[in-house]
Amino acid sequence: MRNCQFFTSPMWPLLVIIGLWISQVVAFCPSQCQCNDHALETNCMSARLDVVPILLNPALRSLKLAHNRITTIRQSLDFYTDLEVLDLSHNNIDTLGKRHLESQKMLTSLNLSYNSLHYLEEQTFSGLTQLQVLDLRHNHLTRIDDYVLGDLEELTDLDLSFNSIEFLSSECFASLYRLRSLNLNSNRLQLVPSASLQSLVGLMSLDLSLNSIAQLDGESLGSLVQLRDLNLANNTLHNIHFAAFEGLSQLLVLDLSWNRLEYVPGDSLLSLPTLLSLDLSSNYISQIGPFAFNDLRQLESLRLSSLPTLQYVDGDAFASLNNSLQTLIISDNKLWTSLDPRIISGLKRLRYVDLSGNGLATVAPVHWPLHLEYFDLSGNPLECNCSMHWLWQSHMRSTNRSSVPMKDIICHGPAHLQRQHFFQLDESHLLCFSASYIVLVSLVSGLMLAVFLALSVLCCYWHRQRQTNCSHVKHLANNMMQPSNVDSPPFKSKTLSLPKTVDYYLNDDDYVYHPAGGPIKPIPVTAV
Repeated sequence: MRNCQFFTSPMWPLLVIIGLWISQVVAFCPSQCQCNDHALETNCMSARLDVVPILLNPALRSLKLAHNRITTIRQSLDFYTDLEVLDLSHNNIDTLGKRHLESQKMLTSLNLSYNSLHYLEEQTFSGLTQLQVLDLRHNHLTRIDDYVLGDLEELTDLDLSFNSIEFLSSECFASLYRLRSLNLNSNRLQLVPSASLQSLVGLMSLDLSLNSIAQLDGESLGSLVQLRDLNLANNTLHNIHFAAFEGLSQLLVLDLSWNRLEYVPGDSLLSLPTLLSLDLSSNYISQIGPFAFNDLRQLESLRLSSLPTLQYVDGDAFASLNNSLQTLIISDNKLWTSLDPRIISGLKRLRYVDLSGNGLATVAPVHWPLHLEYFDLSGNPLECNCSMHWLWQSHMRSTNRSSVPMKDIICHGPAHLQRQHFFQLDESHLLCFSASYIVLVSLVSGLMLAVFLALSVLCCYWHRQRQTNCSHVKHLANNMMQPSNVDSPPFKSKTLSLPKTVDYYLNDDDYVYHPAGGPIKPIPVTAV
């Protein structure tokens, strides 16, 4: 009876409305957000919010508020004590204050990137004892003081890149025993923060690129015994102490590109027996001598690109890498004009070779490594002549065109072949005589000419000798045919002395005529 009276009471519709309103308040979802109460996730990205909404499901585990206009988190997150993921990136937050995140005991990932943070207070992250990932990149931080990160003992990934950090206190990372990755890329550090890194014995990845570090002192990184990946690119390094990498016996990847090194730091690299990848691109190295990478017997990838002063690479420069190197990139070095074939032929495990954009005009014959999969000579001023015939043949003789380890080449010369595709040329354009052939032809031609000249001289000598002898005989015969002169003195002898025989073969013209009376007939000189 009382239940019936309740439903007939004029107050019950109002109570129902109030109940419905309360239930809606408890789980209110803004119109620009996507709320999933089943998965306990809310996505309010680009929802034009000025504040953190406080009427969402209080049991939320994931809240994404990126790309809004939020300026503060003060007293707005205490409603969501079960949050595990919080994304506040791309907002206008300039301060986090103290203890405003203290209620987030379950939070494991916090993204505060792309805000306007200038300073972190001592108790900013107080209470975040389960936090594992903290992203603070692209803010305006200038320093990290002691104890700011003190409660973050479970932190594994810390990103402080793209700030203006000039100072790291010696104890700022003291409690981060579990930290595995630290990114300090694009800050204003002038020295490696050795003291700050002392406690990071479990660190595996360190990015110090795009700072102003000019030198590496001895054992400045020695405490990082578990380090696998070290990035020092885009600094002003010009000197590396021979013991700078002492203690980094587990290092696998080292990036020293875009610095001011004038030599391969071979002595320093001796401390890195497990190194797999090394990048020395965009330095001022002018030459690479023999065995420059000695003791890096596990190195698999080497980059030596964009070295504006590189002119010489010794044929034995990579000799110690013969059984390990798989990727070799020596590209965009305009002053490097000569490739020693041993550089390629000696690397037995080589798979990828990029020699593009250098100053090579020709390439001597190379014995291809057995496992080579890619070979790039494009962008060099190559002369498409007989010196490159071997490369054309190597390409054309391949039975499987898809596996040919060569990228197409555009001819730089000679003039009539400029801009032609090298591997599309007819073989006749690449044929010419070898030096040995030219020498042989020259020798044979010279010998034939010498024989001809000798025969010519002998013939001239024989002809002149014959003419001389004939003239002498004719002269004697003419003297016989002339009459005696009265004024001539008498002969002392009654007989004329002539040679008993004249051994000459004469023509019909070589006859004399007897001057005595009677019929005139020719008488051979031999009969006189």
